[in-house]
Amino acid sequence: MTNQELLAAAEKAFNSGDPDRAIALLGSVNSGDPALYAQALVLMGRSHMRKQDLEQAKLCIEEAYTIRKTSRTLFYLGEVLYHSRDFAGAEECLEAATKTDETLTDAFILLGVVRKDAGRLKDAIPCFDRALKNDPKAVVARYQLATVTYEMGDLQRAAAQAHHVIQHADDFAPAHLLMANITLKLGDYRQAAVEFCRVLELQGPDANVYMALGRAFAHLHDVPQAISAFEAAFQLDPANEHACSAVARLAERQGNKDKAGEFYRKLLRFEGSQQLAIEALERLGLSAEVPPEPAPKKGKKGKKETAAAAPAAPAPSVTFQPPKMLDKSGLPQQLPHRQTSRLIGENGTQPLRPMDGAAPAARRQPPAPTTPLDNFLDGLNRFIDQTPLQGAINVNEVRAMVKDVSSKANDVVNRVKTGILSKVSRSAPQEPVAPPSRLAPSNKGGAPFKPPTKTAPLDSKQGGSGNLAANRPKPKP
Repeated sequence: MTNQELLAAAEKAFNSGDPDRAIALLGSVNSGDPALYAQALVLMGRSHMRKQDLEQAKLCIEEAYTIRKTSRTLFYLGEVLYHSRDFAGAEECLEAATKTDETLTDAFILLGVVRKDAGRLKDAIPCFDRALKNDPKAVVARYQLATVTYEMGDLQRAAAQAHHVIQHADDFAPAHLLMANITLKLGDYRQAAVEFCRVLELQGPDANVYMALGRAFAHLHDVPQAISAFEAAFQLDPANEHACSAVARLAERQGNKDKAGEFYRKLLRFEGSQQLAIEALERLGLSAEVPPEPAPKKGKKGKKETAAAAPAAPAPSVTFQPPKMLDKSGLPQQLPHRQTSRLIGENGTQPLRPMDGAAPAARRQPPAPTTPLDNFLDGLNRFIDQTPLQGAINVNEVRAMVKDVSSKANDVVNRVKTGILSKVSRSAPQEPVAPPSRLAPSNKGGAPFKPPTKTAPLDSKQGGSGNLAANRPKPKP
């Protein structure tokens, strides 16, 4: 077989999941063609990495880079260093690869993952953004961006990215789990329950998922399914004190006395919840006897099995009915647009222009004025109704006194208001109106207009004082 045929057969074996055969085939490739030999060394390094032989993988890829320096080889070297937990070396190789080839989407994604795992979340976001700019369908970049923004507390952006991932890969359980945790934090318990049920469907029983699903059902007031979820979590993890307490409390709230008593007795085994369990059992009228520990099973030779050799707890056989989602197909896609009124505000002012065929808007009547004294007396009456000393005082006498004081005070207030209004009306200036004799008559269709006769001005020589007001004729008695 030629070098080209050996390389093609090795790639086929590697892609089919057989790294050993790929390594055996690549060992027969000679160094006659340096470019093809460098490709064989890279593929051999990746095959060793798949077998978790990271040191040998590093040696192969470093030798390939000395023969042919490419951005793709730097990327594979950074990948090996990342899996070796050499974050600094991996970041150096990946940064060099992205600077050499800005279209290398995989290098940007892995560089963001390296920075995220190193705790530099803010520095990881530009890497994922650039990867999505190169390839908007890069689901891995969107998922990593969703996880980073979720850890940074940007729940809205995290939910948007997780939604995109689910749209393209509905069978990707981590995306559903991330969306469930996001919606649980946002208070959307209905969507959280749907996502947690989908996670259980995809990846099987999980104690943590059962606990989170129980909280979601509890917030939705679905007590039976909440009890089932917490009970399944306790079955998988008998040391889960919170799951045991949740089942006991919810069963008591539901009125299931037998189940509540069963789990309150199991709660007696936990030191921090013993007092709570004893009080609950007394409240239910049940005995507070601690149930015996399950007897260890015997082996084939009659010896008791140790705790380490005890079989794992069986998976709970429980199914859940996810809450029905709202059907939004019949709802309008956007809210109806409200036309802007020609009224200025909503305080009853007239429109800027009269509307065609529309009656003038009625002015709203202001509410009846109240005084602080009225509010005080109303509060005093309410205080009398609510006071615990109602039996120690004569309420009727107090009410009569309050009524008398109220009437007298209101009378005083009305007198003061009346006096103020009368003074204001007397002091208000009146608009002067010209006498009828001085009005100029219209000269249209009538007698010609005759101007009034001019009179000589008054002065001091004619006996006047020079003051118009002083020279006005006095009215006859």
